[in-house]
Amino acid sequence: DAEVRAGRLSASFDVIVLPGTAAERLIAGNRTGSLPDEYVGGLGEAGVAALKAFVQEGGTLVCLAGSAQLAIDALALPVKDVVRGLPADQFFCPGSLLRLDVDAAQPLGFGMLEKNAAIFSSNSAYEVVPGAAGVRVAARYGAKDLLLSGWLEGEQAIAGRPAVVEVKAGAGKAVLIGFRAQH
Repeated sequence: DAEVRAGRLSASFDVIVLPGTAAERLIAGNRTGSLPDEYVGGLGEAGVAALKAFVQEGGTLVCLAGSAQLAIDALALPVKDVVRGLPADQFFCPGSLLRLDVDAAQPLGFGMLEKNAAIFSSNSAYEVVPGAAGVRVAARYGAKDLLLSGWLEGEQAIAGRPAVVEVKAGAGKAVLIGFRAQH
C-alpha cells in the first residue's frame, strides 16, 4: 500500500493486478493492530489517485472480481457491476462453476477455448453503457444454462453479461475480470 500511495507507478510497472477484494477494503486496508504496521492502512485517497495516474499515463490495471469497483469509480468507466448490492433472493452464487463464452478473437481471449468455465464466488458481472467508446468484451457468462456445478439463484441477473471487459482510460486501460481468474 505504501508503495502505491507514493505514486510514480509507471516508472516501475507496466501492469498492476488488484486482488479479488472489495474496493472498500482495498482503500481502507486492515485495521491498526490487526497485522504488522507495513500491512495496515490501505490505499487511501493517495493510492487511488496514484492508480488513476498510472492508468492515465499508459499503464494497465487488472482488477479481479470485487476490486473492479475501484477502477470503475476512480476512472469513471462506462461499466456497472450488475450484481453489486442485489439481495440474495434475487441473485446468489456462493462458489460455483459457471459457463463462460470467450471471444478468442479478442487479445484477452487469445489461446482460450471459446466454451470455457469460471469459478464464481459472490463475484461480478458487468453491463457496458451502450455506445461507450474504447470498450471490448473478451468473455461473457453463458446466455443460458450457466450452472455447470454448484449453486446459482437468479441466473437471469448475469446470463449473457460481460465477464471480462477491457476499457481504455487515458493512455492506458483497465481490465475487469468478474471472477477470480487464478482459480
